[in-house]
Amino acid sequence: MNLSHELKNRNKKTISKDEIKQMMAFCSDEELYRSIKACENDGVLLPIFSSGTNGNLSFPVYLKYRILTEQSDYSNEFAAIDALHPKLQSNGYLRRKPQEYQKHQANLLRLNRFFFNANAETIPISKKERAFQIFGEEKTLDERDFIDFLARLGITSDTLQFYDTPDYCFPDYIPIRKEKMTLLICENKDIWFNLRRRMFEDHAATLFGVALGRCCFRLWQPRLRTGRCYFLCPVL
Repeated sequence: MNLSHELKNRNKKTISKDEIKQMMAFCSDEELYRSIKACENDGVLLPIFSSGTNGNLSFPVYLKYRILTEQSDYSNEFAAIDALHPKLQSNGYLRRKPQEYQKHQANLLRLNRFFFNANAETIPISKKERAFQIFGEEKTLDERDFIDFLARLGITSDTLQFYDTPDYCFPDYIPIRKEKMTLLICENKDIWFNLRRRMFEDHAATLFGVALGRCCFRLWQPRLRTGRCYFLCPVL
């Protein structure tokens, strides 16, 4: 029998392993396994992973499957998934969940470009900087739904080479204390963190030709625009 054809003609959205076995006249476990795999490859069946498996290590099948109707034909998505960077398809999650590709397609394509354009010289930067570089939005890597999706793909902060900037919990950096100094106040934590790191690690001492004596981070009132820097001179 043509199992794929029979399944497409069923007026149901899901089907159990036992129902499929009945349709195949109680075939062997191997025959059932091969037939279900063929239907998966044809884009007719999609495993419901939460249902669990039959426990057969040689011929594992899930206990329940979703029947993909004509409206749920994922052949185009499968072709697009197969063309993605290996890092985005290494664990096969998108092949198992093509609807997730549909949901996150725009950001997946942006990630795909990033991975293909990355090289050995790509250096770690802050999370917001990396998010803006890849997605054009600083907060994309803070969205819980998207972060969980990346985790299911096996994509981590190490994969994307970014680090979290810490909360403001240590003193402002003052390289050399003088009687009079130029104070740089940053409203954006990522800017402040990177400037402070440059001053501490690389001994950077100027910004746009202005000698810096101190760099600090302060949250200002809502009426002030976030993300700006201010020079105040002198500081006693």
